[in-house]
Amino acid sequence: MSFGITVVIVTRNRPAKLKRCLESLSSQSYLPEKVLVIDNDIKSTSYSVAQNFKEKLNLEYYLEYASGVPHARNTALNKTKSRFLGFVDDDCILDEKWVEIAINTLKRVKGITYICGKTKLYNNNNILALAQHTRDSYWYIKKLKNDKETTQEHFDTKNVVFDKEQILAKGIKFDENCRFGQFDSADFDFGIQLATNSLKGIYISSMKLMHEETNNLQRFIIRGYYRGKIAGYINEKWSFGDKLVDMSERNVLIWLLKTIKNFPLYFKIYTKNLNISIFRKILLICLIRSYEAAYLMGYIGYKKKAIA
Repeated sequence: MSFGITVVIVTRNRPAKLKRCLESLSSQSYLPEKVLVIDNDIKSTSYSVAQNFKEKLNLEYYLEYASGVPHARNTALNKTKSRFLGFVDDDCILDEKWVEIAINTLKRVKGITYICGKTKLYNNNNILALAQHTRDSYWYIKKLKNDKETTQEHFDTKNVVFDKEQILAKGIKFDENCRFGQFDSADFDFGIQLATNSLKGIYISSMKLMHEETNNLQRFIIRGYYRGKIAGYINEKWSFGDKLVDMSERNVLIWLLKTIKNFPLYFKIYTKNLNISIFRKILLICLIRSYEAAYLMGYIGYKKKAIA
């Protein structure tokens, strides 16, 4: 059974993960009307994988030569014809009712433009992946209004479905400058644009998928650093001041003292429901704090460059 939604997957040189994602899409209780795979690799590394799912999923493959995920997502906004548009990452595995729940919610709940779902961790035995997911999930849920209504910080392009007509009517698109290297936070900027235009969303925990986080320490820290740079760009663009960072922690001694002082609090908020050893809990908190330090360094680096 087909439904009026196009699911978009932006991919780059990860054919095995894309295959896994497409397999989960082909097992949906309601198949999407269309699947658009946008390959951001000029070597077309995902072409053969996409071709194998062409008939199962009414799949269209598009090779995007211009690099950058925000650019590829704008391509999706321009190319798709379905009223409802969904974004998932190529390293996601969708619950079999993901499409069904998304569409039924958008049809049933009035006055919303988008819905974000619950993201579970795929590789939860890896401490780096667990640290990233735990930190992101805690703050994501904490900032919800009334456990369901989203804020400008909740538009998440690895697990979202939205009404494209409402978005195009407001002239909203992904900011293609909201990226550094291979990292971007254009979804955060997109959420700010939605909020500025009074377009609302909700969080639906039953719209589930699993996402694979990095298991590489270098990438983990670099991601924090570049996300900090992007935070600097967003603060500058929207005149947020230093809203997205704690500038007091730029002093190494203060960062260390706060880490020690708040360690019991970190245990409570980050590890309360984790069934792992005490040692791994301590390591997880240290990794989260290291990520946050790298984030602040990236932010400060952007500000210095902007001033210069």
